[in-house]
Amino acid sequence: GLSAVGTTAALRGRLLEHFGLLKEVALQKETLAVTPEEIEELCATDGITFCDESDPDFDFKTLLSEVMQKSSVGHWKSATRKLKKLNKQYSTSDRPVPR
Repeated sequence: GLSAVGTTAALRGRLLEHFGLLKEVALQKETLAVTPEEIEELCATDGITFCDESDPDFDFKTLLSEVMQKSSVGHWKSATRKLKKLNKQYSTSDRPVPR
């Protein structure tokens, strides 16, 4: 039988070796060797431009809708806490929190 002593990695290694799978795993690792030049070529960003088209007010609008939803169902404690969070995190002179 196999020894049941050691770390999980050691036990796994013994099981793989017992069933003859350890050599196959080592062979697969060797065939996947890639040169740094190939990695650089695969990761090249030539011709790619990144632009953020997300809504900058998404978090503000989401939290505001949660406040309105909680207050419409009568969950005043939760609505008050979310309103307090809205005031602390997202309230600015350009974007005041509705009262």
